[in-house]
Amino acid sequence: MSADDRVLFSLRFIEGLEMGEIAVACDVSLSTAKRRLKDAEKHFLSRARRFPALAPWIEEGGRWAST
Repeated sequence: MSADDRVLFSLRFIEGLEMGEIAVACDVSLSTAKRRLKDAEKHFLSRARRFPALAPWIEEGGRWAST
């Protein structure tokens, strides 16, 4: 995941910012922020699923359980 995508991911899922706020903070359009965040989520999940210790955390969150 690129550094820019890590920033988007962190702002959304760690800091809890709304998409509009993230777009402004990263100086990108809302559609670009959404697209890059979607890509970052896919990358995160593909890496996180490699670690069995993270499985309960992923399932517990609900957001990524069905992805």
